[in-house]
Amino acid sequence: MAKASSNEMNLILYTSVLKVIIDDIIESAKAVEQRDIINNYKGPPEAKSSELRAIIEWAVLKNYLQRKLKNPRDTSLISISSNDVIELFKNDIDIVISIPVHTELGLGRVKMRNKMIETRDAFYQVITSAQSELRISSPFLQENILMKEGLPDLKEIFIKLFENGCRISILSRELYARRGPEVSWLKKLADKNGHSELLHIYDYHHEATKKKVISSTHSKMIIADVSMAYVGSGELRKNSLSNNFEVGCLIRGPIVAGLCEAFDLMVKYSKEWEYENW
Repeated sequence: MAKASSNEMNLILYTSVLKVIIDDIIESAKAVEQRDIINNYKGPPEAKSSELRAIIEWAVLKNYLQRKLKNPRDTSLISISSNDVIELFKNDIDIVISIPVHTELGLGRVKMRNKMIETRDAFYQVITSAQSELRISSPFLQENILMKEGLPDLKEIFIKLFENGCRISILSRELYARRGPEVSWLKKLADKNGHSELLHIYDYHHEATKKKVISSTHSKMIIADVSMAYVGSGELRKNSLSNNFEVGCLIRGPIVAGLCEAFDLMVKYSKEWEYENW
């Protein structure tokens, strides 16, 4: 089973902690001594003093924070580098809907009046923005997502992500039981283009006797890196984009780090799906 690298895990932690630090500095309305940030930090997430110092150092190097050095170092004054950083670390949410056939006129007006985003557009935004990792939780993922009513250019988009070194991790269900053929095209695509090491598909599904489900995944998410995510009822299958009424959210900001952490934890409880078994 492929695991998230230590760098990816650090980025998730660092982003979440830095959001708390930035909020505390904003509340103070002035530069704050580094020792006060460390002593007053309550989380979540939890972080040790050494981790907080490392995160502050990282944030200064990334120009998220500014530091006026003093001796001893923990008395240095820490401030936010610019208003752009404040905007970057705000959580921003848009409502996303799918408009089924025969409801275009009514739901189209609702979408325009409330400045909503269509599910197809939200999917494209998230998927194409990924740089290092694209996480997809789609319990009933179907190959028909490639039809014209779905995302017909999804193969080309995935190939481009692979070529840029982006890893794609997919969490689904019942792949070993019966649904393997629905995702086999993904393995073939990665293998054909020489990027099999960048694609990892996981099966989280447990059944007792007589096919009684004990536990399975039902979450629908698409997450780009640690910066943007779709969460809702829609997923990677044609009906979610053309036939069904689906509702979700397009989320940007540090809150996405928590979704990454939840996804990665579920992967640890899953079995990696191997195409050779089909």
